[in-house]
Amino acid sequence: MYRQIYLLLPHHESLESDKISKYKKRWETEIGKKCYDFIIDKIKKGGGEDFLQWEFEKGTYLNRIMENQWDLKGIKIWQLNIHFPSVDNFVGIDFSYTEFWHCKFKNATFSSVYFGFSNFHNFEFEFCLFGFTNFYCVKFEKVKFKNCTFIEHNYFINCEFINCEFDNFFTEKNLFIDCLFNVNTKVKNISIKPIHNFSVKLEKKNLPDIYKGIKDSYLAGEVFGKYREYFFKQKEAETQYIKSGISKLGSYLLKNLTGYGVKPLYTLRSLITIIVIFTLIYSIKFPLSDSILMSLSSLTTMGEVPNICPYNFIYILESAIGICLFALFITILANIWFSEK
Repeated sequence: MYRQIYLLLPHHESLESDKISKYKKRWETEIGKKCYDFIIDKIKKGGGEDFLQWEFEKGTYLNRIMENQWDLKGIKIWQLNIHFPSVDNFVGIDFSYTEFWHCKFKNATFSSVYFGFSNFHNFEFEFCLFGFTNFYCVKFEKVKFKNCTFIEHNYFINCEFINCEFDNFFTEKNLFIDCLFNVNTKVKNISIKPIHNFSVKLEKKNLPDIYKGIKDSYLAGEVFGKYREYFFKQKEAETQYIKSGISKLGSYLLKNLTGYGVKPLYTLRSLITIIVIFTLIYSIKFPLSDSILMSLSSLTTMGEVPNICPYNFIYILESAIGICLFALFITILANIWFSEK
């Protein structure tokens, strides 16, 4: 379950709060500004695996404010538009408590990178690759992930997405754990193959968990329409992997009669189908116009039972089916109505 990010910040512990403040303010000191300019220049040139190692171990100035060569906690990155070279651009970097504003990263590779309590605003990831990268309690606002590949254990944990977009992305497993999507956050397309050149593919048995993560995120943001959409997709994907014949038949009936309890139009469609079927049965004995009227009367239990056998039993059967379907229809509408209140 999603929790407000500020509730998870260690601000209530003075020692931790002082440490976070120190991480941010260190870049504003005289030596910090020199380090900052050097790091940003390195990032503009494409970063790379251990791109700060030599300068840090050399002992000039990076090691005077950084805990190690991967320590970029509290740094602010803004107004960068970079097309990265095809190498490991960021490896093992700790971007905790960082701010990313008005940037576009294209073709960037993030490997074993950690973003904790960070903020992204007006940021675009295009054709980026993520591996073993985790986002914890990160707030994303107006952020786009376009043609990105998430491979090998990537997670967004308790993250908030405001007006964001995931467009054509690949993931092997569920990305979103206890997250929140607002009404303008869009998940447009999940690719079955990596956008980048990898031999893996999305196994359909993982689709229910992927849809569940998206569904729960929309539910946390009270976006009930999208919640029902991905609840339906989740149940539909689960049905494909039910092995028991009876259970699978029951699941298919649940889908086609009720839309898994979230699509009342499926029940309405079933009602129309019943009317058509029984009209055809009645038309064997009666004129078509009378058959239509008889079927409608039977379904709504408002007519008289014919005295001709076996049509009297058929009429009663349709009435029983009609009562059940109308009850289902009303129940689904009530479920949708009250779940949003």
